[in-house]
Amino acid sequence: YDLSQIKLKQAAVFGIDASEEMVKLAQQKNPEGTIKVGFFEEIPFQDHLFDVVISKWAFQTSANIDPIYHEIAQVMKKNGQLIYLSCHPIRQFIEKKRKGKDYFKKEIVESVFFDGLVTAKEPSHTLNEYLSPVFFEYFTLESYEEGYDSGAEKVDGDIYPSYFIIKARLKNNR
Repeated sequence: YDLSQIKLKQAAVFGIDASEEMVKLAQQKNPEGTIKVGFFEEIPFQDHLFDVVISKWAFQTSANIDPIYHEIAQVMKKNGQLIYLSCHPIRQFIEKKRKGKDYFKKEIVESVFFDGLVTAKEPSHTLNEYLSPVFFEYFTLESYEEGYDSGAEKVDGDIYPSYFIIKARLKNNR
């Protein structure tokens, strides 16, 4: 769906996904696009190719965020823009669902979506990992937004941020 929306903006469509099945489906729906199996830690496209890199719900699946910033900076053109949506660290902290939990301890967190229809197991992160010195080495933060996704689990019925969106610009000295 997301690639179809980008296509409406007259943009060339490229994509990566870790799942061969999802790549096949995306390629069928976007035959003019170039979609490959891959990971953000090793983006399977040439350097300095993209004006914009968009990610939705992918960063939090990686154990280490910093290599992602390095790879994205490599494939972006000068003054490129990065926009990504990721799981909010507060949501991951709350979803540890036990007493004595540690926000700073990296561990696998089980997140439940759509009233139990989907479960994801992902490494926990802190906001410091997303806005690390490596991020600021490569990018200038243009905006930060956080919000609540009604499809996300509500632990104890509480409302808390479930996602954040970062918009950043590649620094010109890169």
